[in-house]
Amino acid sequence: MTRATVVAALALVASACVFAQQPAVLMIEDFEGPETWGGVTLDGTDPREGESCGVWIPKSTSTLRDESIPHDWSGYDVLSFWLHSEKANGQRLTLVCNSENEADDSGWDYFFYHFEVDWSGWKLFSLRLGEDIRGTRKPIGWNQIDYLSFNSGGWDHHALEDTVLRLDAVMLVREPAALRQSERRVSSEGDALVVTIEFEVTNRTDEARAFPLRIEGEF
Repeated sequence: MTRATVVAALALVASACVFAQQPAVLMIEDFEGPETWGGVTLDGTDPREGESCGVWIPKSTSTLRDESIPHDWSGYDVLSFWLHSEKANGQRLTLVCNSENEADDSGWDYFFYHFEVDWSGWKLFSLRLGEDIRGTRKPIGWNQIDYLSFNSGGWDHHALEDTVLRLDAVMLVREPAALRQSERRVSSEGDALVVTIEFEVTNRTDEARAFPLRIEGEF
């Protein structure tokens, strides 16, 4: 019987200066005015944060869209927002982060996230860029986001008569550290199988940090 030994080498990369120039949390829209989103009405009834939120009635306006957003999202990991629904009615929606690639003539280039209104009250969304929000065709990238939109039409969606939504605190969030597996090697030493895995940890803040390594499970 062979036994497997896992050796994990940790490499710390000091790159805080790259990210320190950008805030860890970047507010895209707090709906405190003035109105910048097409299709939204500011309302002071039941905001999640601050004194007002944005009310959206998809049956009247099928798309919310804002082109005045920050266009370079490359220093962030998560798009976060609060969304309130009066009822869990199954309304289907698509979030679009447009990133048009003029060199690609195959069609519309964008990042998207499909979801369904299966809740009532306020719900917090924390969507990872590139994982939850995925690209279709050949978008330029997270460094060029033309606009952000919420859509109740298209993709076989249809606005329902009883859908009333409230949007608040749309923001970009950068995680304090990034972890990446940089290399994996397999070798043998006698009757032992040795697996060496190297990880790269990036400090994304402007403060010195320690990152302990803990391996769980049996090998």
